[in-house]
Amino acid sequence: MAMLVRRRTFVEWLLVALATTAGVSLAVFDDSFARIDNLAYDALARSNTRAAPSSILIVAIDDISVAALGRWPWPRQYHAALLDRLAAARPRAIGYDVLFTEASADPAADRALAAAVAEARPILPLLIESPGRDGAAATVIEPIPAVRGGAAGIGHVNLTPDGDGVIRRTLLADGLPGHILPNFAALVADNAAHRASPTAVSRQLLIDFGGPPPRYRTIPFVAVMRGEVPAALLHDRIIFVGATATGVGDAYATPVSGHALTPGVVINAAIAETLMRGSGITPTGPMLRLAAALTTVWILLLTLLVAPPRVYLVITAAIAAGAIVLSVVMLKIFSIWLPPATSVMALALVFPLWSWRRLAATHSYIRDELMRFRRDRDDIPSRRKLGDVMGDDHDHLAAAIARVRDLRTFVADTLNGLPDATLVIGLDGRVQIANAAARELLPFDAVGLDWETALARLFGALPSRTDDNQEEDSEDIRGPGDRLFNLRWSQITDRTGMPVCRVLRLGDITALRAATKAREEALQLLTHDMRTPQAAIIAILEQATSVEPALSRRIQGYARQTLDLADGFVQLARAKAQPLANDALNLSDLLIDAVDNLWPLSSARNIVVSIAGCETEHRVVGDRSLLTRALVNLIGNAIKFSKAGGTIDCSITRDVDTIACTIVDQGIGMSPAQRERLFRPFERLGASGDGVGLGLVFVAMVIRRHGGTIDCDSQPGKGTIFLLHLPAASAPG
Repeated sequence: MAMLVRRRTFVEWLLVALATTAGVSLAVFDDSFARIDNLAYDALARSNTRAAPSSILIVAIDDISVAALGRWPWPRQYHAALLDRLAAARPRAIGYDVLFTEASADPAADRALAAAVAEARPILPLLIESPGRDGAAATVIEPIPAVRGGAAGIGHVNLTPDGDGVIRRTLLADGLPGHILPNFAALVADNAAHRASPTAVSRQLLIDFGGPPPRYRTIPFVAVMRGEVPAALLHDRIIFVGATATGVGDAYATPVSGHALTPGVVINAAIAETLMRGSGITPTGPMLRLAAALTTVWILLLTLLVAPPRVYLVITAAIAAGAIVLSVVMLKIFSIWLPPATSVMALALVFPLWSWRRLAATHSYIRDELMRFRRDRDDIPSRRKLGDVMGDDHDHLAAAIARVRDLRTFVADTLNGLPDATLVIGLDGRVQIANAAARELLPFDAVGLDWETALARLFGALPSRTDDNQEEDSEDIRGPGDRLFNLRWSQITDRTGMPVCRVLRLGDITALRAATKAREEALQLLTHDMRTPQAAIIAILEQATSVEPALSRRIQGYARQTLDLADGFVQLARAKAQPLANDALNLSDLLIDAVDNLWPLSSARNIVVSIAGCETEHRVVGDRSLLTRALVNLIGNAIKFSKAGGTIDCSITRDVDTIACTIVDQGIGMSPAQRERLFRPFERLGASGDGVGLGLVFVAMVIRRHGGTIDCDSQPGKGTIFLLHLPAASAPG
């Protein structure tokens, strides 16, 4: 279920990511948020204020000059006179922002202007009409030839506002295919820097206005023309001549102009200053804007995929602030304008969209789990009324929480009811729960302590560290008061198999170990202390000549029966208690060894023991000595209860995952009542009552401990069949 929920969450996340990516791409190429970006750029532009350079001077065709010289346009003699004054002052560069695209009615005035232009060497503007004349896309209209020839350069003064009508950028080169014209202000900057090759390249430049107008020192046109301005004021300056009078020249809205309009000559001066300072701002292209926006959005998407919902808003706000800070840093430090609006708006879309999907998925998951609770138990209320979805979910959740609390109480009571001290240890290694027995055993509160610290305080030394990946582990350690404890670990996992905690049980095995020691001493008594006198009795009777032979044979029989009883009891006790070896064995070899061991007994009675299936290897996992002894007991019984000169058939076969061993004799057989008592201790079979009744009990014990089964089929006078099944070992490698 958890895997299904994670897969569904990832699919929904991927759909949100793809939809957002498509929306961001469309917004970037459509300039959907251009107005927001422009507002942000204007705010940054207004904050970037500085003093205007003293090297730039504007000679303005202002209202004072118009009032003094008459209506615009003025005779060209006025322009010639101004240029003569400027040439005499030897400025660094002149940008004369007045169009001379048509010849005047007075040829002499044109010749005078041409001579003044040739002397002053200004940069002159040209006109690009769009749409052009005669159906052309654009038409370039240059100054009249007489004037054009003397100019230091000719450049376009086209200013194209953005969609909101504000001038923020200019083209450093414009024109027609094959006829690219440099920017007027760029030529002025090049001329001032004495650069032979123009700065003009075909790229956009965001203008660094440096603050609201008026910034540049401005002198009336008429004052310069009449010689009222000292030549020293004009010397080595970059002079822009242009119209600032009301209704005379062109004026535009700019990011720094506020509610007023900025004359074109001031904008040209700002372009020239931008180029001379090297502070031109390069706008990013659509591909770079798309890359930045998608990077920001995908950072948020990847973060939201792994972050908890409680920090969604903080993360979104932090990434949005980062996008804005990045835009400011790029502008202020690297003079690159990276618009942030698309990134921020995309983040504002992703946050509620993904939050909604996560909320819907979480609500759906909770409802499904609550419905499972309801199906499992009848005490969870059903829907109360039509349409009351939230109320129904509230009832289900309240009932489920109550059930979990009951379960928690049950678990706590169960732990406290355990007789052994038990600690529940979290994945961080700290004790989370200590039951009542643990609190009684430990002279301190272990909850919250590291388990190693807690055990070291109890035992005085740490037990050997167990492998945290093992599901179970066990070891013995001696504690206070010379008591012996068994430390048993159990790993608790969730339903997916992932570990959630470990349980440590501290069992006091002092009494158990004492009982084990006593049992070992009893076995020692049987194996040595009882066998020795019985063997001595048999030896004395065999050598005695004064004892009646019949009495001697009877006493020897009782002594041998006592020895067999001791041997059988010891073997059975060890088969129950001793740890099993897990060796890879060939059951065929074990059967052959058992038959060989019994050859003296079978040959003495002229009984033929046949073996079948042993030419093939039949592998099992187990204890060689115990399995061999079990086969010896079974075949020995078959020989014992078979008639002299009979046969015993032993065979081994494999059936899927088990190895079957069959032992068939032609002996006296058993009745149903005898078969029922077959594996009970001290039950003797046969009319003679020979044996001590522990051999078959030993066989059954060994086969069960090896994970197998034993069956018997027998009828009186028709022999007996024993069938053993043992798990087959997996193929090596």
